[in-house]
Amino acid sequence: MIKFFRRIRQQLVTEKKISKYLLYAIGEILLVVFGILIALYLNTKKEIKTNNAQVEKILANVFKDLEKDLIDNINSQIILYKIKDSLSRNVLSKTLNVADYMSNRTGNYSYSSLIEWQVEPFRDKCLPTFS
Repeated sequence: MIKFFRRIRQQLVTEKKISKYLLYAIGEILLVVFGILIALYLNTKKEIKTNNAQVEKILANVFKDLEKDLIDNINSQIILYKIKDSLSRNVLSKTLNVADYMSNRTGNYSYSSLIEWQVEPFRDKCLPTFS
């Protein structure tokens, strides 16, 4: 292919057809420019595909993290409600004593902290106001 173009170029120069030679040169320049543009287009498509793959990977990790956080929160709520149920059973059966109140610990919760959390929102409302 290169020999073919070289032969055309030499033939145009020897025949002294400058206008056809210039037309040939412009065509060759355009061919090179189009080749470069195609290469840039393909490179850009490859980069976009790589970036999309990275975004999908990040989104998958975010989804896994959110799922784990949600499961942890649900498990924490289950533990909390089990302790509340245990406390309610002890209170209703009148078997709760001071030792249970101070020492019963399951995870991060104790009966005393649980009762404080339950009473705290109502504390200000229940206190008498003196004017």
